[in-house]
Amino acid sequence: MASGGWGGAYSNPFAAQEAAAAAAAAEEKASAGGRQGQAYGAWSAGSTPASAPAVPAFVAPTPAVAAAGGNVTAREAELQRREAELARREAQLAQAGNSGALKNWPRCCPFIYHDIRAQIPPWNRSFVRFAYLVELISIAGFFYNALIILITLFAGTGPGLTWWFVSLLALVLGLPLSWWLFYKSVFSSAQTDGATYSYLRTFILVMLHMAWCVWMVLALPNLGSFSAGVFPMLDMFKRNDAKGIAFGIMYIINICLWGLAGLGCWVVLGLAVTSYRKGDTPRRDHEARSGGVQMNSV
Repeated sequence: MASGGWGGAYSNPFAAQEAAAAAAAAEEKASAGGRQGQAYGAWSAGSTPASAPAVPAFVAPTPAVAAAGGNVTAREAELQRREAELARREAQLAQAGNSGALKNWPRCCPFIYHDIRAQIPPWNRSFVRFAYLVELISIAGFFYNALIILITLFAGTGPGLTWWFVSLLALVLGLPLSWWLFYKSVFSSAQTDGATYSYLRTFILVMLHMAWCVWMVLALPNLGSFSAGVFPMLDMFKRNDAKGIAFGIMYIINICLWGLAGLGCWVVLGLAVTSYRKGDTPRRDHEARSGGVQMNSV
């Protein structure tokens, strides 16, 4: 109560509102203290610490994040694989020397560069591919002949140890000579526009290889016994026993290999003659059709 200037007594309306607000604030403070006491357990309401330690919660990676991690790992593996492939090719280029030609033949243990498509003009590629097929048949014939003579030697039906050594010598010398004299001669001639000297050399060497194939097919007695040819085959069938028949059939396979090689040489000789007679006509026709594009760009 207060007395005003009018001499009467009156009540202050704001005093009641202030008291109610103070009571509500005190009650809210007490309630907050109780909740903090319950939250911190042993700390109790009267000794609540200023701040509670924050414990980080574990968040499992989402499928998208996991997939992103897998993609990164896969990319790293792919990059490593490409780096290894690049290092391997650089090593091959270093071995190839300044020419930059990679050694790619034979595939099992490459030691020379051989690429008909890159080295032979388009109009002579079929000719060279056929000669390459004949050379592969000849290589198979050299290996098979030495093998069959060795088998007959162990079986006690062969021509003897001396002739097997001769067949082995024919294998060791025949492979490189056949490649460089027969096939590479055809290969080099096909790169020219009918050069006379190159094709003349090819004619002679192809005929020599054909004569060798005929010799391997016949295998004359006392002269060609290192080959499983016709005359040794007849001797095998004359035995009239299981071994003779079995080895006679094996000899027939060898005869077929060298016969195919000989016939192939005849075809190669005909193709070489045709290529020589055409001269530079195929090159002119090809350049006319392709607008003057050179061989290396085809």
